[in-house]
Amino acid sequence: MALGDAYRSAPKPGEAIKEGPKVGDTVRHDANVQKAPQPIRYHRYPVISRVQAGAWTECVTPYEPGGEPHEEATDYRAEGRAFWLEVQGDSMTAPTGSRPSVPEGTLVLFDTGKEAVPGKLVAALLADSNEATFKQLIEDGGRRYLKALNPAYPLIPINGNCRILGVAVEAKTRL
Repeated sequence: MALGDAYRSAPKPGEAIKEGPKVGDTVRHDANVQKAPQPIRYHRYPVISRVQAGAWTECVTPYEPGGEPHEEATDYRAEGRAFWLEVQGDSMTAPTGSRPSVPEGTLVLFDTGKEAVPGKLVAALLADSNEATFKQLIEDGGRRYLKALNPAYPLIPINGNCRILGVAVEAKTRL
């Protein structure tokens, strides 16, 4: 504002001086401003092991349930028991430009209360061992398979040899 403008807008003798808001006054903001939605609550789930993305590998859980030394927080509220696994290997790393892709080192949250339907990413455990893998559940010709996102890996037929531990619902990658 130029000095001349300030002079023209100054109150004339006898006019009330317009005051601005005082500390503690409620000030109305523009109508297009609103509060950003905030997560209501964070939930913590244990990081229980690593899971091989390439093949069946022993899934070591060295701690009693509840005794895990490390937990990760999320705003996801699980429908069943939930746990994090760290991905090892490259079978879930999809070709460039394909989605989803879950590279080695990614923490994946699995929900045991979610239904494992074809197309979902799942953690599966071999029936008579402690070997697990992380793959996409698919169905073809009435048969179910575990499929890597990396096309260099073969399909694994499911024929009663494994059980689904949980469905992947979130992934975190640390830089």
